[in-house]
Amino acid sequence: MKFFIALVFALAFCSFASAQGFDGGWIITQYNPQNATQANIYSFGTEQAQVQAISSGEDPNGDWVFGQVNSLEVNLESDGWYYRFNVEITQGSPSNATELIFIVLDTTPLDFISWELN
Repeated sequence: MKFFIALVFALAFCSFASAQGFDGGWIITQYNPQNATQANIYSFGTEQAQVQAISSGEDPNGDWVFGQVNSLEVNLESDGWYYRFNVEITQGSPSNATELIFIVLDTTPLDFISWELN
């Protein structure tokens, strides 16, 4: 009986958290290029994303031009802070703009997690 009561409370709590829009802990923050940590992670992430894009054929000529940071989100997990950048990029001409989303884990050394074009 205690198990079922605990289960009901757990389900009620999870339902409440879902209803409040909790999405796993990502926090939107403002990118500040003067912040050494953010700038270092941004630089590392753009470099690694471009290397992987070249090898996968998404950027075969290595001519991505990185524009403004549209958003930055951070999330604290048990293994450290994750940084998710959404960056405007162009390839070839300014009219050919798209968004690059990449995630970096702030550890020593930095760990490039993933990238995708949006």
